[in-house]
Amino acid sequence: MKMEITQKRDNPLLKRTEVYFTINHAGEATPSKGAVVDAIAEQLKASKDAIVLDNVESVFGTGKSNGYVK
Repeated sequence: MKMEITQKRDNPLLKRTEVYFTINHAGEATPSKGAVVDAIAEQLKASKDAIVLDNVESVFGTGKSNGYVK
């Protein structure tokens, strides 16, 4: 599983950072929520408790998924 952050923006009104990402998981199943949160926490150097996974959607016919965390 290879993760790439496609967009990262600060939301000062809600005091949080919103992150859009793409996961390349060719030949594997869609990653679990726990695996995605672990990967985001590692990349952003943040606590797992501070991350809220909003959605992860697979792109049909490819080994990619797009998602959003806040």
